[in-house]
Amino acid sequence: MYNKEEKISKTSEYFLNTPSETAKQLFFYTTAIGQFDYIAGYDLMRSRYDSYLLIFIEKGEMEITIDKGTLTAHSGDVALINCYLPHGYNAKTDCKTIWIHFDGSTAKQYFDYITEQAGNVITPANYRSLYQQMYSLFNDHRQKEKPNEISVSLAITSILQGLISSLGSNDTVSDGVKKTTAYIAKNYKNKISLSDLSELAGFSPYYFTRVFKKETGMTPHQYLLSTRISVAKYNLSTTRMTISEIASNCGFDDDSAFCYVFKKWEGMTPTQYRANK
Repeated sequence: MYNKEEKISKTSEYFLNTPSETAKQLFFYTTAIGQFDYIAGYDLMRSRYDSYLLIFIEKGEMEITIDKGTLTAHSGDVALINCYLPHGYNAKTDCKTIWIHFDGSTAKQYFDYITEQAGNVITPANYRSLYQQMYSLFNDHRQKEKPNEISVSLAITSILQGLISSLGSNDTVSDGVKKTTAYIAKNYKNKISLSDLSELAGFSPYYFTRVFKKETGMTPHQYLLSTRISVAKYNLSTTRMTISEIASNCGFDDDSAFCYVFKKWEGMTPTQYRANK
């Protein structure tokens, strides 16, 4: 079904589901699932909607209101909400999302465990995999009048367990950062964007920037500039390359950009640095 609410794109789709009594007793099940493009300014407050809600923020920024206060979810984040309690959410910017209202015999236990460990807004390291699983479940509802309840339960279980496994994925995070620092070391001469690096690491740009800075002490952009300046200092000290040649060799667009960044980092111009060596 296509949505008709204001400030939601008319191409947004959702599907409702009435679970069987067996599903209510034994399985996880969906009550509604959708893929919505929210327009900036969308705002919803509810006192109760009997289910738990998982919102994956594919693009944009959303504020989540729960009993603990207001939290902000960014691109690559997952918001987990107990809709049995008063709650709300609003789009701070245009937001592309996929969401699942779900419930089940162990839904509360999963909800309590995940939110106690990570809060209601989670930045999973394995966000691409989680998104793919949620989209697959959404697509299953789109293509079938009544999806298989066991398959739906298994899919929701996999999504929730994927969230849990991502909470302790320090090795995955470290591996992702190592991949990108190695990539920068080999490709510093070329154009390198944040999206290039975050895709290589397998994280959202927001999450990647946060964990990269935590592990290296610098943002990805600062690390790239630091690498370029280190190479420039080596060339200034050990070669007869011109300033233009060094600038080009280190990935700067032109001499002026190189000299500006070099002075900002080293407190002197490239020429002054060379003269002091």
